Amino acid sequence: MRRVRDLVVAMLTLLLGRVGRPRESRGRIVPDAPGNTGAELAALAFFGLSSCAAVGFIVAYAVGGNTQYLGLSLGLSLVFVAAALIITARKLVVTEELEDDYPP
Repeated sequence: MRRVRDLVVAMLTLLLGRVGRPRESRGRIVPDAPGNTGAELAALAFFGLSSCAAVGFIVAYAVGGNTQYLGLSLGLSLVFVAAALIITARKLVVTEELEDDYPP
């Protein structure tokens, strides 16, 4: 019964905390950039391939397969995650170039 009471208190605290004060509207720091759907789809494809390779690892482990298959599926999963993160970093994340000098 104590867990239910703690859950109700936590939910009320969250709800009252959000309702009580309005959010401040700040301007964007980095200018809005056009979307790159090709890079987004490529990143999603690599994440999908990574999950397929991870499922392959689970299946190979459950069947009792060779350790080389386990290593191959796990390695491919990590390679696909790395490729997706590289695409995200180079093509999708907006960067800001400052021309001013840093203060002393």
